[in-house]
Amino acid sequence: MLKDRNTALILFTAVFTAVWTVFEFLYTTVIAHGSYSFRLGNLAEPLILGILLGYFLVYRRVGDINDRLEEMKNVSGAVLLDVRRSEEFSYGHIPGAVNLPLDRIDEIESVVPDKETPLFICCLRGSRSSRAAKILRSKGYTKAVSIGGIDRYTGEIAE
Repeated sequence: MLKDRNTALILFTAVFTAVWTVFEFLYTTVIAHGSYSFRLGNLAEPLILGILLGYFLVYRRVGDINDRLEEMKNVSGAVLLDVRRSEEFSYGHIPGAVNLPLDRIDEIESVVPDKETPLFICCLRGSRSSRAAKILRSKGYTKAVSIGGIDRYTGEIAE
């Protein structure tokens, strides 16, 4: 189920944070004070912190796009796939990227016929590239990975 160590670590941390939040709430309201009455306000602060921490850990798990692009340079035959809309792509993209919008991802065979080709997928912020990677893996492109969004890219932009 979990394909890499980072995903396992993120899931463990998210679950641990949720369990700790519930434990802390129960301890401070029930065990320590001997009271079963509590107000929602007692739970709001740790819950909000837990949600923010979970967002940070889960939605920012892709890593730095710049590091992933450096990694891509060492992978023979790798293709950088940009799944933003054509208009977005024309405003600026990473040099060498191939544009295949997410809504046309089913046309992948015409762009990359070999399913063993390593695909490094980007978009603007990372959500579309994550969805595209999942779709492509289900179609047999086992080396499809999301590298996040170009909003964090610090290199040269081609137009």
